[in-house]
Amino acid sequence: METVLIIVEFILAIVMIGLVMVQQSKSDGLKGLTGGSGQDTFFSKNRTRTGEALLKRLTVIVAILFAVNTIVMNII
Repeated sequence: METVLIIVEFILAIVMIGLVMVQQSKSDGLKGLTGGSGQDTFFSKNRTRTGEALLKRLTVIVAILFAVNTIVMNII
C-alpha cells in the first residue's frame, strides 16, 4: 500500500510541475508600473472559457489530490 501511495505521489508531483510550467506568466513586467493597458478585450472578458482557465482548474485539482495523498501517507 505504501509503495502505491509513493508512486501516486510521484506521478502527481510530475503532473503538477508540468501544469505549472505550461501556464502563462501573470507578470506584465514594466507595464504594471506604468498603469498597464486598461483595455477590455474579448479575451479578457471571456477568460473563464479559455484553455488558461482549464489549466488553472486542473492545477488546483492536482494540488488537492497531492495534499490528500500526502496526508494519507503520513497517517499510514
